[in-house]
Amino acid sequence: MDNKTKEFLEGVFPYFKILDNINKNLTQLINNNVDNSPYENEELFYQISSDLIRIYPYRKFDKTIKIGTGILLLREYMPFLKDEYQSLLENDKCVQALNNILEIRNKYEHEPHNLRFAFSVGGKTSCSVSVHYKNKLLTLSTLWLTNIVYSLNKIFITIQDLYLQTIEECDSRYKEYPCYKTICSIDLVEYNKKYNYVPWEHIMIDNDIEVDFFNENE
Repeated sequence: MDNKTKEFLEGVFPYFKILDNINKNLTQLINNNVDNSPYENEELFYQISSDLIRIYPYRKFDKTIKIGTGILLLREYMPFLKDEYQSLLENDKCVQALNNILEIRNKYEHEPHNLRFAFSVGGKTSCSVSVHYKNKLLTLSTLWLTNIVYSLNKIFITIQDLYLQTIEECDSRYKEYPCYKTICSIDLVEYNKKYNYVPWEHIMIDNDIEVDFFNENE
């Protein structure tokens, strides 16, 4: 196995682990009902949003959301990846949701003392958490998260197929590696089957954000 191939096989492994954690936490959050601890829901939202930024690395500059670096540093092995990641930013509602998620996540990280729990609404198919930040009410919904995670799962199903094909073509001994067994055990198709997907056009989110990619030298 050459070094370039090994770089791809080992490089995508942590991203599969991150995505698996996102799916597990999102499933738990959706299944929570109004009797669950509001603090637990807030913590799950924070964990999901933090991991989301690791696997879908986006930032906000003024009123512009840009994406780049992270897993895209491995895009030479996955020529489709940049276009697939860009496609999420072609939906205005998705961009608005990403912006809101980023805003609340940053407040959790940098100013937790300025956040006050407002309310939590949960059910069998969705859950939302709202917090006060100073005089502003911030809300996160699993409907937004589900759509984003659903799309990422579809992208990573393609990556998973490429991963398995690469191993078959170059070195079947790699099947004995723990990372291979871990990636094979993650069933992204099954995760998506369990989600209640609601089209973006039926989800209300307010914001006006532009989109762009990072300069690759940033």
